[in-house]
Amino acid sequence: MPFPPLSAAPGNNMGSITCVVIADRYWGGDAPAQCDICQDKILSEFVDGKTQQGPWANMCRCCHKEHGCGLGTGKGQKYQKQNDGRWLKVGG
Repeated sequence: MPFPPLSAAPGNNMGSITCVVIADRYWGGDAPAQCDICQDKILSEFVDGKTQQGPWANMCRCCHKEHGCGLGTGKGQKYQKQNDGRWLKVGG
């Protein structure tokens, strides 16, 4: 039997249901070891983003500034390494 749809409208009392979305805020799998453009090691942050040349790349901050198309949907996402070793999306 299918579940009824849940409404997340403001003021809706959803009882004891708590909806938390965190999976899409963290990089899935192994993070890139180096920048796809300059080959420098990625230690604390990187951008998974579109380049001005067209293809996407995992870029260090400097290469993203030089070759990237910004942050946001269809442009790129910025990730920072957290103390627990996971990579949190902090932009885009």
